[in-house]
Amino acid sequence: MNENLKTKVNPDNGLTYTQVGEVWLPGYTAEAAEETDNRPFGKYSRLRKAYLKDYRPSLYLDYLMDGTLDRHLRDVQEQAQKRLDTMLPEMARREGVTEELRRTDPLRWAGLMNNLKACVEEVINQELIYV
Repeated sequence: MNENLKTKVNPDNGLTYTQVGEVWLPGYTAEAAEETDNRPFGKYSRLRKAYLKDYRPSLYLDYLMDGTLDRHLRDVQEQAQKRLDTMLPEMARREGVTEELRRTDPLRWAGLMNNLKACVEEVINQELIYV
C-alpha cells in the first residue's frame, strides 16, 4: 500500500478506513490508491467540483466515496477543453475573424476572439459543468 495513505481499523465493526485527502473511506483498496491519472486539473474541473459541492452534494459524495471524483473531474476538463478547441476556430471562421484581421487590426481581433471564447464557454458551462 502507498506509504502516504493513513489507515485505521474500527474496533467496533472491523472495517479498515483509509484517509484520502480530508475523507476517511471504508474499504479503500491499494489498487484504487495506486491508480494514477496524470491528466491535469484545470479551470473546468474546478468549476465542476465547486458546482457539485454547492448544488449537488449527494452526487459529489457518491463520486468521493466511490473514489471516482478525480477521474470524473479530469474527464470533464478533457471534454471541455476538446469542445473549446473545436468550437472556437469554427466560430471564428464563421464570424470572419481571420489572421488577416489579426495583422491589420489586432485590438478588434482580440475583442472578437474574447467574445467568441465567452460564447463557447457559456455553451461548455451549460452542457458540461452545471448539469
